[in-house]
Amino acid sequence: MKKFSKLLTLTAAVAIIPLGVANPAYAQPPSVEEILATENAVRADGKYALLASDGRHLDGAIMTGRELKAKSSAIDFQIVAYGQLVQEIATTPAVKDAVRRAVIDDGLKVVACNISVQRMGIDPALLPPEIPTTGNALTYALGLQEQGYKTLTY
Repeated sequence: MKKFSKLLTLTAAVAIIPLGVANPAYAQPPSVEEILATENAVRADGKYALLASDGRHLDGAIMTGRELKAKSSAIDFQIVAYGQLVQEIATTPAVKDAVRRAVIDDGLKVVACNISVQRMGIDPALLPPEIPTTGNALTYALGLQEQGYKTLTY
């Protein structure tokens, strides 16, 4: 019985070893062509939204929106601001100005979360007039998804 057990263990090991050699444990990175094809898959009439919660995310969202709108003015791009970002928009002149320029100059849409306004004690009058509020950023994002938007959350 001991010989059979050793033989079975040796047979199993010999059968399993080639699997590790034939199937490396890492994936191949995408090629430059695959990356370009993926980036170019964005539809010229697409509907996209990013949820952003702080200034760094806002910068990335604005940059992405500008890039997409430069490719096609038919793209609908929205930024849904919530959490700390709403306070930054209301109280930091550079952030407020960046949002206003994104709306006025670049045709992006920015919506702020009213729950964030209330919970952080922000005076709604401090938000730029170009930025409407929604009752709940997450409900708004779900509504965008129902309307066919592709959404991402930072």
